Amino acid sequence: MITHFKLVEFAIRELGRLSAISLKDTIITQNNVDQLEPVINHTQYIYEATLNQFETLDVTSLRTLQQSQHAGISGCKLFIKQDGNEDLTVKDIENFRNKALFNFKESDFLVIYFSLLAQIALLNSIEYGLIELNDQHVNERGNWYQKKFGKCAINIIKKVSNNEYDNDFISSKIGPNFQVTVANFVLSEIWLDEFLLKDLEHINQGKDIDYKINTSQKKIDSFLRKFFKL
Repeated sequence: MITHFKLVEFAIRELGRLSAISLKDTIITQNNVDQLEPVINHTQYIYEATLNQFETLDVTSLRTLQQSQHAGISGCKLFIKQDGNEDLTVKDIENFRNKALFNFKESDFLVIYFSLLAQIALLNSIEYGLIELNDQHVNERGNWYQKKFGKCAINIIKKVSNNEYDNDFISSKIGPNFQVTVANFVLSEIWLDEFLLKDLEHINQGKDIDYKINTSQKKIDSFLRKFFKL
């Protein structure tokens, strides 16, 4: 049986594992870890609040959570490194920061990096739950999400960078923290794709689609494997 407590516990263990990898890679160190204390202290609450959106954790609810976590990760990861995203330049990222993220002191590299670790740890827990419930194509679906949502994330960052949206639109997407703000922008782009929305609806109804990704392209999850050795 999959319970809220079990998935929170799994996510916390995963976060510890990923943080240990980061210590080894000298990204998070003994000297800078104190800067992350407010984020670390808030992480379990975020895990509980995210999972508690659903009273029962079954395949349908966990598919919805898998989808939302991938949407958030697809945007946030672009602010750490743009390798493999030749369509997005450092200038695009900086322009987007200046227009949409200027009032977030927390949008420094270290906090973004740890927050991304925390998101990935929760995603791993959710996907573990799906596998335990014998859901099919969990990994293939995750790769498909990163491809589709990653494209949306790049598109919206470039549009904002190129002044295609006015200040009212940008202000309407500003959330209480960096992750929510980036997710709001990515979701606004997802909502413009009618065909993608239909696919997402089918998936959340428990139906599977063709998750095949063009093998001539770089695997979209290479960023996660490179930085977090997943």
